Amino acid sequence: MEMIEMLKPIAFDVIICMTQLFDYYLYTVYTLFACDMNEIPVDALSSQLRFIIKRISDNLVANNDSEAALHEKIAAAHLSPLVDINSSTSVLYGLPQRIVAAESLVFLAEQFDFLLPYLKLMIPTDRHTFLTQFYSQTIQVAHELRIPIYHNVSANILDYMSIALMISKVNWDIGEILTQHNVYVDILANELQTFRNRFDHINEQLLSIPKAVYRTIWDQILDKIFYTMVEGYASAKRCSNEGRALMQLDFQQLLRRLERIIEDLKPLPHKEFVENYIKAYYLPEQSIDQWIRDNTMYTIKQRMALVTMMSHLSKKKRAQLAQYLDEQDRSRTPVLTT
Repeated sequence: MEMIEMLKPIAFDVIICMTQLFDYYLYTVYTLFACDMNEIPVDALSSQLRFIIKRISDNLVANNDSEAALHEKIAAAHLSPLVDINSSTSVLYGLPQRIVAAESLVFLAEQFDFLLPYLKLMIPTDRHTFLTQFYSQTIQVAHELRIPIYHNVSANILDYMSIALMISKVNWDIGEILTQHNVYVDILANELQTFRNRFDHINEQLLSIPKAVYRTIWDQILDKIFYTMVEGYASAKRCSNEGRALMQLDFQQLLRRLERIIEDLKPLPHKEFVENYIKAYYLPEQSIDQWIRDNTMYTIKQRMALVTMMSHLSKKKRAQLAQYLDEQDRSRTPVLTT
């Protein structure tokens, strides 16, 4: 900033270098902490963030040693082979390191935002377009990198496949109303309590966890848990009215446990995903058709399972809905040509 003040003729060049430094740091944080373990979910990166990553990669990061040697571009950063934030000895899949990386990027973006009026004063008006584009396309979306960075934590703290398998093995074809929830609820709640304890330990002993990080991680975990529950329910072979009531009992019991574990996040996000799925079982025949067509947030498999288990549907209506879902499935399946 002092260079900009003292050397106003090259102020714009200095600002360009500042934006390139930010770009490179954003790209480094992305490659080291968002791409290090699991494949990034499609919805974890917005189209704008994908565009930014590609722009930086194409314009700033060297693809080979010759580009770096000619100083045309900058070599990509790499972690030392001795550093493995995903090892069994790491703390929650490198959560402390991920927090430092993600939140330092967000902090820098906030400082750029604070400096915008000053930077505009230092350059000619006809150069303001560059700054405006940089802020709208990069600075204002930098915080979105939290989602893929913390995904590698939320995706691995629980064995979601095992949970879905436990749910699918429950006998939902029962003939009486039960008052005791299933054991998978206790197992899931206990594992989440263990995670909360480790989460709190980091906050109290290692570094303070910002509320935005807390909300992001729990939001991701709950999203995955509730999707897993629906997936487990959809794997049931048969389900009676009493079985559906048991699903509701299980879910309500889990919500009560979750509200104690995550007491400072209310209301719990994404719970409607499970509630709506369970309640859809009770819809009358004249309403289920529209529900199946509208609720595309559920997979075709999940909606097909619902249709199959709705005993009050006529054979004709069940066949119509099954045909509709089958056509939807085939329309999304690419045709392989030889």
